[in-house]
Amino acid sequence: MPETAALLAPAVLPALTTPGARLASARQRRFALHAVSAWTYVMAAGIVLGALTLVVPPARFLAHLVVLPGALAVGALLARGGSWLAGRTRVRATAGVLVVVALAALAVPAVLRWYRYPVLMDPRALQQAETAGRYVDGLPPHQAVVFLVGYEGGKPGVYGPVMSERTIRIGMPAARAVDVHLFVGAPADLLAGRRTPPPDARAAQATGQYWEDVRALLPAHPPVLVLEATAPMEFAQAVGEGAPVIGPGVALLRGPAPPSPLPSAPLPREVPSLWAGLVLGLAVLLLLAVAGMGWTALALPARSDPAVFVSLTPVVGTGALILGGLAASLLGVRPSGPGAVATYAVVVAAGAVLGLVDRARRRRREHRGGPGGSSQT
Repeated sequence: MPETAALLAPAVLPALTTPGARLASARQRRFALHAVSAWTYVMAAGIVLGALTLVVPPARFLAHLVVLPGALAVGALLARGGSWLAGRTRVRATAGVLVVVALAALAVPAVLRWYRYPVLMDPRALQQAETAGRYVDGLPPHQAVVFLVGYEGGKPGVYGPVMSERTIRIGMPAARAVDVHLFVGAPADLLAGRRTPPPDARAAQATGQYWEDVRALLPAHPPVLVLEATAPMEFAQAVGEGAPVIGPGVALLRGPAPPSPLPSAPLPREVPSLWAGLVLGLAVLLLLAVAGMGWTALALPARSDPAVFVSLTPVVGTGALILGGLAASLLGVRPSGPGAVATYAVVVAAGAVLGLVDRARRRRREHRGGPGGSSQT
């Protein structure tokens, strides 16, 4: 997203702009070029990987490939323009105000595009997933449950089953999202424990991971649900063969029946309101910044510009939480509820402790007359 990429700009702008406010050192320039080059190479590799494997759409990497250099270019123009205005106005704050206004204006196209974006998530599918989530929540803890979806269900195109999976997981209670597995194909094939032949090679690539995941579960006869919105033809087949409809748009192909019919979940909004989106976005940004404060202090030189520190904390916090979440998952911590809170707390505490230790080490070096500089941790 442009806003996220723009957060990186202050970290490298001093190395990309000419002397308006200060001259970047050769070391800063090398760091900036290495950062942009690494970003470009990783995104290019992602485009190739996505095109070959269809695990993720290649367009996502292309968007990120374009947005970072674009954000840096806009940031460089604003930095130079602000420096030019500061030298030609009596009140230096005027340049700062104009730069802030220009940055705020950059968010306008993003907001307009967000609320006009073609929504890939079907509200009706999410409503049925939330209805089915009430059934899943009543199953024994950690009980695996299989959702049958069709090759033709959902959008866009070959990624239809992928979007169906995400919609279903979003509709589940947070603690049960990891218990969800997907079978793509016909009810008769699921009950027989075999894979439904994909319609073409691209569909086989995009859905192969689901079959590899679910094939080991099928002999245990886990509960199986079918949502009408994500598998319209298969839903009709299942109901026609006697599967009970346990809630609006939810058929139970296999498993214990609920004690009573499931009430329909409310139809969700496709996107939050503008003000709700702003509040939620600021809250997420603040949480990411808190998570990244200690780690950013650990990585930056001792006398870094405060603007660089503030701009990098959400980005570094995002990376720290991704790595922390991966480590917690490998240790068996569930990424929801108390497990998610504990993981966040550990990441924040670890960054804070290491940042304070590194700061104390730097002060001792300065007190002894040694050179300062960035942490080598």
